[in-house]
Amino acid sequence: MVKLATRRQKYEEWERLCPKITKRVQVLCNESRSCRAFMSSPGEYEVVEGKSTLAVSLNQRTCLCNVWQLTGIPCRHAMRAILHEGLDPQSLVDDWYSVEKYKLAYHHNIKPIPDQDKWPATEHPTILPPVLKRGVGRPCRNRKRGDDEERKTKRSKTIKCGKCGDFGHNKASCKGGATKK
Repeated sequence: MVKLATRRQKYEEWERLCPKITKRVQVLCNESRSCRAFMSSPGEYEVVEGKSTLAVSLNQRTCLCNVWQLTGIPCRHAMRAILHEGLDPQSLVDDWYSVEKYKLAYHHNIKPIPDQDKWPATEHPTILPPVLKRGVGRPCRNRKRGDDEERKTKRSKTIKCGKCGDFGHNKASCKGGATKK
């Protein structure tokens, strides 16, 4: 309840967009300085950044890097095209970041709950947490692995027999395969 009330007080002084989004738009405007925009038709731009060239459409609110479509906030390429066009960058941010949508999210009230002593009595039995039993013996140090997981082994390579030179067994369990001599 307190959180909702403090948020209501905060958003009264906000403008069109939430403050974090406004800061993000300002950062993107600064980052767009490394880009150059060339108009191909009204609302359609070709933005060059370093060696890459991206197509930006202000009419459809799209950029070839897909950041604008995914987040709803214009990317730095789109910012360069918006600034070249002379438009307000905040006007092309999606409405989900507006103060009106924020107000709609937090406009509901939560009714205060009385103290537990004031709750009405019920006929249902009280539900208690399960009784915890400690297992017998010392607890495991290693976690129990699933059936599909690889088991942890001490040896990092396969065993080589010192008697015959074959792999897969040692000198003690050698059945007398080919000898080294």
